[in-house]
Amino acid sequence: MKGDFFLADDPLLDRKVMIQFAPEGSFEWTRRLASAGGPLIQRLLDVGLAPDGRNYIIREVVEGRTLEDIGPDPGLLDPLRAALAQLHQHGLQHRDLQPSNIVLTPEGVVRLTNMRYQGREDQEALEELEAWFASGRHWTDR
Repeated sequence: MKGDFFLADDPLLDRKVMIQFAPEGSFEWTRRLASAGGPLIQRLLDVGLAPDGRNYIIREVVEGRTLEDIGPDPGLLDPLRAALAQLHQHGLQHRDLQPSNIVLTPEGVVRLTNMRYQGREDQEALEELEAWFASGRHWTDR
């Protein structure tokens, strides 16, 4: 387990997946999240019911380096805004926008990962990220 999710192997499709328990009352959010996935947003692959009665979601694992690893690169700010706009078009907020949840894929695409049902508003987090990009410092040194 890593944080509040589990990494697992999907032997049928030969891929790694991320399994996370869905908060109670998050069905509509889960439906919107499933429709939002795409080239800039981590895809929701499946949902299910655990033996203990809790709902869970299965997401793709996005390969690449996080902004936490890369550091502030002003050239990634516009792609980040585009990814957020794609998410917002589906009536969703990221709710956990931070460098560890922003991945630059090996193909050079910025992708948002680990969206949350509850958390802070994206505009507040984006302003904090913009200041970090301008500072040139490591995220932990802010």
